[in-house]
Amino acid sequence: MPRVNSSLIQYTNVAATTVRDIAESAHVPFLVSVAVLSLSITKNVQLLKANREECFRMVEQIHEILCAIVKQYSNLQMDGVLPPKLLHDIGNFAQTLQKLHVFIEAQQRMGKIRQFIKQLDINLQIRSCKTEMQIAVDTFRVQSGISVPLKFSELKQDEEERHKELLALLEANPDLTKSEQGLSSVTGTLSSVGNSSGSLSMLPGCPQIFHGRERELQELVDVLQDDEARIAILGPGGIGKTSLATAVLHHEHVVNKYSSRYFVPCHLASTTRDLVAVIANHIGLEPSPNIARKILQHLTYSEPPLLVLDNFETPWESTTSRSGVEDFLAHLAEISHLAIIITMRGVELPGKIKWTQPFFKPLKSLSNTAALETFLDIADETHGTEEIMQLLAMTGNIPLAICLIASVAVFEGCPATLNRWEREKTLLLSNGHDKRSSLDISIMLSFSSPRMTSGAQDLLSILSILPDGLSDPELVQSGLPIPNILASKSKLIATSLAYIDQGHRLKVSVPVREYMQTNHPPSPTMKFAFRQYCHQLIRVWTDFRSGSSGNTLFPIMINAGNLRAVFLDALTMECQDEITNIRSALSFLPFCRIANHDHVIVMQAVSSRIMHWKEDAVYGEFLVESVQSMHVKPDEIDAMIRTGNSYFQSVPDTKKARWYSSLGSYYFDHMNDVSLGLHYFRGALDLADKGADNYPSRTGRWALDRIASILNHQGNHSEARSFAQKAQKYAEYLGDPLAQAQSTYVEATCCCGLSDFQSAFMLCQRARNILLACGLGDGSTYFYIKTTEVDIHIQKTEYKEAEDITLSIIASHSPGKPATFSYGFALLNLALINIQTRALEETINQNLKTAKHIFSTVVPVPLLVLYCDTGIADLALREGNLRCAQSQFAKCFALSCNLQAIDASLFCLERLADHHHRMDSLTDTLQWAAVFLALSYKTNNKLALHKALQCLGNVFVCFQRGHWDSSEPVSCGI
Repeated sequence: MPRVNSSLIQYTNVAATTVRDIAESAHVPFLVSVAVLSLSITKNVQLLKANREECFRMVEQIHEILCAIVKQYSNLQMDGVLPPKLLHDIGNFAQTLQKLHVFIEAQQRMGKIRQFIKQLDINLQIRSCKTEMQIAVDTFRVQSGISVPLKFSELKQDEEERHKELLALLEANPDLTKSEQGLSSVTGTLSSVGNSSGSLSMLPGCPQIFHGRERELQELVDVLQDDEARIAILGPGGIGKTSLATAVLHHEHVVNKYSSRYFVPCHLASTTRDLVAVIANHIGLEPSPNIARKILQHLTYSEPPLLVLDNFETPWESTTSRSGVEDFLAHLAEISHLAIIITMRGVELPGKIKWTQPFFKPLKSLSNTAALETFLDIADETHGTEEIMQLLAMTGNIPLAICLIASVAVFEGCPATLNRWEREKTLLLSNGHDKRSSLDISIMLSFSSPRMTSGAQDLLSILSILPDGLSDPELVQSGLPIPNILASKSKLIATSLAYIDQGHRLKVSVPVREYMQTNHPPSPTMKFAFRQYCHQLIRVWTDFRSGSSGNTLFPIMINAGNLRAVFLDALTMECQDEITNIRSALSFLPFCRIANHDHVIVMQAVSSRIMHWKEDAVYGEFLVESVQSMHVKPDEIDAMIRTGNSYFQSVPDTKKARWYSSLGSYYFDHMNDVSLGLHYFRGALDLADKGADNYPSRTGRWALDRIASILNHQGNHSEARSFAQKAQKYAEYLGDPLAQAQSTYVEATCCCGLSDFQSAFMLCQRARNILLACGLGDGSTYFYIKTTEVDIHIQKTEYKEAEDITLSIIASHSPGKPATFSYGFALLNLALINIQTRALEETINQNLKTAKHIFSTVVPVPLLVLYCDTGIADLALREGNLRCAQSQFAKCFALSCNLQAIDASLFCLERLADHHHRMDSLTDTLQWAAVFLALSYKTNNKLALHKALQCLGNVFVCFQRGHWDSSEPVSCGI
């Protein structure tokens, strides 16, 4: 028996720990899975008694690959965003590790006799693992330029050399495994409300509409109380720099300190001479030779003066005059008692002057509250808040844009203004003739700035169609034909045409994006280049979305808006890569469903182009997606299904299985037809297994899960559990931890139906741990597990624990974002919990109303609308409104029977059969109790059976005693 190579285990653990630290410090897909699986393999491989030599050989290969990954990551220095090709290779490696991990664990659980019986299968599995591991090694060797060692001594030497290189690399790069993404965070957005005066003798008036800048105003006033204040108010055009400066000029504390206050608009001064002349005019000096010296003398001998130089970028940004302008500004700064404020587009500070520290941060767009207050000050409160918020979303909360759009709305109303925006975009806000009354002119001035380059203009054009923006790694890897693209990024930030958001992504505000799309759209070459990058991202998602993929969702999540915009743009025109665009768009749609993003418009765009490709396999994918997600009008669905049945007659069973699975989803999820849904899922299972030569397949695993869910829904909990357990075996064979977690969760719900809450809770914990081990702790499956745990706590009357979990789900929903399924479900659960904990009726009603709206319109789910109605009935019962409660429970019970929703039926019967509630006559209550007992027995629900017997016994006791305090019972037909 080969001895345990302790140094190899130690070296591999160091490499795996390094990879894990990198994964935790940056959102690198797959690396969490790679690290966790590697550490588990090194632990378990030491306990093996069979196949040790082959497994240790693969551990050596794992060590080599881990070191190669760390080395490549350190060379790229891309803050976690790796090229799609490298991501794809790491994803394949993660799947290989998962298979090896499953094999080793199975070997540990297997006795000698079973190993002997399964020897053929074991040999096939280990041969598959060795082949895939060798492919992974060869792939990373090619990328790293490493030659292949031939002898064991060379392998041993390589192992030690790699370990030394890794330690040296970590010593030279101490920040490699720390989260230090200190990119400049210029989070401005755009435009300015400021009316600087052209008067030579008067200050501009104090702004009358001034919201959201109280903190900045106080900060500037405080700085001006000290001597030698040198302040630059920076930010994009229209952001409110001039308004803030004039508000400072009129502040009481500033007026008291500075006897002389000057406001000098510099937008007409293009040279140093022009700047000197305009300053002289505004401080009251006559034109003369040596006027610059006279300005300095005048300010030197004045009482403490405050000089505001507005729009200072005009004289400063020209490279021919910049040095002279900075020299004159430096001379002004030498006057110790003179306070200087400049306002300037962009984020760059003029040189040759010591600015007051800490520097005043560039202005950001207004908060939602301040934007709304600004709008209402102009357009009053006669408009609907929802319509106003739609308009404000078009402005990016930029003060100038808000003022201009409010001025239109005050005369035309919000609906008409929204319609005009759809037609005219920024032209709607550009009726004026200067930058303070025309948004287009304001943006155009920044776009044509001498600081801009052709590369920066090209980058701005492509960013105009990318609402999610791009990170630095994505800029570099995108393949955009822009030389030195990061320098172009710096130009956009310097002119404040773009900004860096909190996620360190380069973004462009809504008004600038609309202006660019209208006036300077990206070229076809630029669009084509970026589409190729999008196709690579989608390929990573499709290849690994259901395997041991770590957080493969992350690159798609942060680019979801970009992908949607790019595919919509491509599908509205003739493109040389049309078939690839259609295929990528169809692959993108499942993500949209998972993330609850709008996907209807994408499918409509695909539908408009797909008819040209009816002979291609992509047409089958289109049919599956259309039916499964109901991307078809109700009056067209029958024709679509007939077309699909005809199309899939002549395709392999594996593809036909996917079609049957989509039909099962359609009939069960959308039509509430349980029998047809079950029929097609069973058909999908048979076809999937047949098409895969009776080996487990992903479609078969999915069908098993859905069959289990439907049977559980019908009350056949024991049979459902057996299907869920079989699905877990499929997932284990496939090496698919996400699927394993999903199937484990389904089994947990079956145990809940059987009132086996201990097993249900243990299964939830197991599913949760699987997801966490693979870095998938924030997806939809994790949410469903948490809601099942809530249900377990409710059934055990542990309301405090249930409420804590539910509140954490609600807190994760971002305010202002569209309502999601998870948010609505959490509100429903919270309402049901609060009914039992005697919370305020008004609060419960509001949560039920919101949840019902979500499940009726936003995310239509008839079953959950039913649960909302049962909650309304339960609340009426709690408040003593017995007639309303009885009527509502009876209606809900009838509907639950139609939907075959056993849990809802039992919920209603439990209330109707309880004589303590006295909603019915004693005779009717006896009938309800009998139905409750029959349904509990039929579904083998032990807890419900116990409650039904208790209800029945209590009714018999009442009959025996001959008393029932109900003068006017409500009749009920069952």
